[in-house]
This record gives sequence, C-alpha cells and structure tokens, in this order.
Amino acid sequence: MGTIPLEVSCQIEIEFDETCSDDADDIQRRVETAYAACRRAVEEELGRQV
Repeated sequence: MGTIPLEVSCQIEIEFDETCSDDADDIQRRVETAYAACRRAVEEELGRQV
C-alpha cells in the first residue's frame, strides 16, 4: 500500500492602518496571532485527511 500525499495551505494577509505602524510590538503580536491561527487550521485539516 502506497502513501497518500496530503496537501494543505494557508495564506495570511494582514492589513495595518497608520496608527499601528508606530507600534512594533502590536505588529509582532498581530503577525504571531495570524500565524498561530493558520497553523491550527492546517493541523486540523491534516487531521481530517488522515
């Protein structure tokens, strides 16, 4: 029995307004939150495909 290739992708787009461009910590938090959400979504989808 061969292996079945699994593929999942997640695209992240974050829009920032001019007020947060001065707050590097806020930008970092938003990016980390977006990547964490994407990672969870990918892991859940892979779990459904197995």
